[in-house]
Formats: sequence, C-alpha cells, structure tokens
Amino acid sequence: RKFNTKMEMVSYRALHTKLMLKGIIGKRV
Repeated sequence: RKFNTKMEMVSYRALHTKLMLKGIIGKRV
C-alpha cells in the first residue's frame, strides 16, 4: 500500500503500535 501523505503514514504506524502494545498486554494478563 502506498501512502499519500506523511500524516497518513504516521497515523498508520501509531495504530500498528497500539495494536502491538494491546497484544503484548493481552498476553501478559
């Protein structure tokens, strides 16, 4: 997938990081 703007890429990376953190926390609990 190609990113049109830097902002779109930033929001995508933030969402990806959020999901990763959620998964790590989910495994710990």
